[in-house]
Amino acid sequence: LTCAPGTGVYQWVVRLNRCDKGHVFIGVCTAAARNDSYLGSDRHGWGLIGTRALWHNAVKVRTEYSGGFGSGCAVLVRLDTTRGTLSFGMAGGADWGLAFEGLPTKEPLFPAVSLYQSDDQV
Repeated sequence: LTCAPGTGVYQWVVRLNRCDKGHVFIGVCTAAARNDSYLGSDRHGWGLIGTRALWHNAVKVRTEYSGGFGSGCAVLVRLDTTRGTLSFGMAGGADWGLAFEGLPTKEPLFPAVSLYQSDDQV
């Protein structure tokens, strides 16, 4: 899925089949994002980890966002490519609200997931 710039709101759900320690990152990235590290480890990625922190540019930009997630959860991701915002929630449940703003609005963004534990599965 490519989320083209300025085309409105995209929503998708990430189902966590196995995430026992909460070390899965969910979010978006540009085509220039690193693929040898976690989502949010550079300026091209924005990620929420299951232990409730938001990451961007290798910085934990916020702690205690959301109720966290783990095995069996279905996380809703909402990207507004016109406003440059990213939000999360539990599919069919709580809306955790705005996570990031100021995302690029002139280049495509892509749904992204980073797995940390060798047995994590989405």
